[in-house]
Amino acid sequence: SVRNRELEALTVRLRNIVESVRRLTACADVEKLLSLLLYEVAGDIGAHRGRLFVTRDGRMRAAESTATDGSPHGGDALINGSTLATLNQSKKPLLVRNSSETPELLPDGWEPTTPESMLMLPLFGEQESLMAVIVLFRGVSQPFSEQDGELASLLSSVCSEILRSTASAQAVATGEQRYRLLADNVADIIWTIDVEGMPTFISPSVLSMRGYTVAE
Repeated sequence: SVRNRELEALTVRLRNIVESVRRLTACADVEKLLSLLLYEVAGDIGAHRGRLFVTRDGRMRAAESTATDGSPHGGDALINGSTLATLNQSKKPLLVRNSSETPELLPDGWEPTTPESMLMLPLFGEQESLMAVIVLFRGVSQPFSEQDGELASLLSSVCSEILRSTASAQAVATGEQRYRLLADNVADIIWTIDVEGMPTFISPSVLSMRGYTVAE
């Protein structure tokens, strides 16, 4: 029946999303993750192409496109009153069936040459800060459906969580690297212990200061 075919198609789409999530969670670098998010989400939603806007230094700028369509990179996109700015307030994806009916969809100076159906997914970091927006495109003859919008809401939530987790882990790893660089090169002995008083780290300078290796 038609209903069964629809359920089977939805099951396939959800399985694809699960596989995307697995690939996304395996990425440990935020910049690479942002690019991967664009391509994975575009594939899961069935977009013809997509664009990525990323917040940098307090400004949202066009960062990447899945197509070489002449769209610029680096333009300021978070303009008061624009659709992207509205996403920052609504905290949820926005489905537009025809781009010609909504002004300032891409306020960085580039617009589609022909009307298109568009789906925008906001990605939020810590304290609900807008980290990125994925904008997906499809021809108006086959516009994004309500189901596409529902899946986009799911992806927006899951991808935001992955992005926050990756950014947090990367920040911790960067801090640890800086600490170890300092500890490995400082003249004084630096050590840490656990709650039972057992040493967990001793800086290499212990050899020159005490005549013992770290292992000893």
